[in-house]
Amino acid sequence: MKLYALISLHLLLALNCDSSHAQPHFPLRVSDDQRYLVDAQNRPFLVHGESSWEIVWMLTKEETSEYFAKRAAQGFNATLFNILPDSHDPHTKNRAGDEPFRNPLDFTTVNDAYFEHAEWVVAEVGRFGMAAFIFPCYLGIDDSWIDELHANGADQAAAYGKFLAERFGKYPNVVWILGGDRDPEYAKEEQLALARAIHQHDPHHLITFHGREHSSADLFHNEAWLGFNLTYNYAETYSQSHQDWHRIPVKPTLMGESGYEREANDWRYGTPQRMRRQLYWALLSGSCGHFYGTDFWDQKPGWRESLDWLGAHQMQIAKQFFDALPWQTLAPEFEKKLIVEGNGDYGSNDDYITAAATPDLSVAVLYMPVARHLGLDLSFYSGPVQARWFDPTTGVFQEAFQLDNKKYIQWGKRISPPVRDCDSDWVLVLEKP
Repeated sequence: MKLYALISLHLLLALNCDSSHAQPHFPLRVSDDQRYLVDAQNRPFLVHGESSWEIVWMLTKEETSEYFAKRAAQGFNATLFNILPDSHDPHTKNRAGDEPFRNPLDFTTVNDAYFEHAEWVVAEVGRFGMAAFIFPCYLGIDDSWIDELHANGADQAAAYGKFLAERFGKYPNVVWILGGDRDPEYAKEEQLALARAIHQHDPHHLITFHGREHSSADLFHNEAWLGFNLTYNYAETYSQSHQDWHRIPVKPTLMGESGYEREANDWRYGTPQRMRRQLYWALLSGSCGHFYGTDFWDQKPGWRESLDWLGAHQMQIAKQFFDALPWQTLAPEFEKKLIVEGNGDYGSNDDYITAAATPDLSVAVLYMPVARHLGLDLSFYSGPVQARWFDPTTGVFQEAFQLDNKKYIQWGKRISPPVRDCDSDWVLVLEKP
């Protein structure tokens, strides 16, 4: 495959190709090399997710269908959301007036009407060819359901897990996410009972864990029920992916949450450029996918307009870019054999370059978050290398150019991207002709 021979991604998007022809066959599972996810036909599945955290109780059926129709048309193939209301009030009702339990301190008192609607949402997600990454019992940033889970005890937590597995396990597009913005702390026994019960009664669907701002591997890497790791980081997304890549036993790692578009949840605002950095940093550092979201992750009034924000369109550009690559064969280039000058500072939130390459270096991809001169060592190649700059804001490749197999570190010989007036991030693709 030669990327320089492909039409630009800008043109691909303009053609508005029907995405349904390549809909995945669920359920998802882990690849044979334990590095990424595949569908039921063993086709590599790059998770291109979006966050609809509160959709089960915030939107009507009609609004829910509208929401996922839009996201599927934008190329998203996965979504994540809570089954139980993410609220400090466990009696929160959905739009039909149903709450999940008659008594939140007793998980055996389920309200069938509430869970029937939650099932419908999962099925609707599947109708649009998307995986549903669902939280069965969101622990909460402050408290949410952690106290109720603890009060129920391990036996009732296990019974709830069995109930969930039997109810939602029949939907092939399900992926389970335990936890939710919090480590289990004093409810660890109950959390483990819930996880193990789901795994026992629904062994065909993957399970992961979402805690505080770290990787699930820090808590549960060796648990049999943990099929893959999930990272959560509002800073540089490459660091946790790097750490997970080196863990034993090998398990896939997925960037599950970072900053949201137009949300000021730390000192950096959620600009489209930040959304791009999070994605490219993670995917070129070993992550098998990513999740994007907006400040309307809770489906509050204004959610409909947020679906068309610039970040979503640039996520679609990124999806098209990686779909044109043998992405599942790319491995993070930790040693930086290719980049010998201009790497940037590891651990910084703005300038570090991430890179990945196929084992034979037939394809290498470098993400430069801030434009600069770049020193490359191409001496390991047996001949010239084809290079092309890719603009992640527009999806357009610049004209291809050839580099000799030597070191580009002398003054005046370094590589630098084209100049543009807006954001200065670029992607460099290197290929053997």
